[in-house]
Amino acid sequence: LAVITNKADVSDGNIDSLGIKELIGEGVSYFPGSTWQRLQNIRVGTARYQGVLIKPGQVFSFGEYLGEVGPAQGYAESKVILDGKQEFQYGGGLCQVSSTMFRAALNAGLPIVQRTNHAFQVSYYTQPYGIPGVDATIYYPAVDLKFKNDSSRHILVQTELIGTTLY
Repeated sequence: LAVITNKADVSDGNIDSLGIKELIGEGVSYFPGSTWQRLQNIRVGTARYQGVLIKPGQVFSFGEYLGEVGPAQGYAESKVILDGKQEFQYGGGLCQVSSTMFRAALNAGLPIVQRTNHAFQVSYYTQPYGIPGVDATIYYPAVDLKFKNDSSRHILVQTELIGTTLY
């Protein structure tokens, strides 16, 4: 059995040199009542971003890190909003992850380079604020969420999914 060992981008040995010292922003979203398919998609999608390192000056693209979305990647069919209507596609619910990421970037004061809200208001994407405008839909490559690390330090993305709450 061949084993390939990859070194982590961030470790106790280099975290200080990367400038990672404090929490700069946090996003949170709630989605009680989600179907098991939607929850699966959120879980699989969230895992893609755990430990992502964003370099100084880098424009982060949600879609580039997400990659392919289909059954081979572990996604289920769930509702998506496309052309102002709801339909079933693989990865439905991934906008929960992009909306939470958008909130973190916004709360960190990072410049938002590209962001599109949903075609209509959905309660999953307005909680906990209860107002529209705190969401970021994705349908890569046509629709993406992008923000820039305009700081002189690296940014480490850390994700946590507890029940129906995503941080």
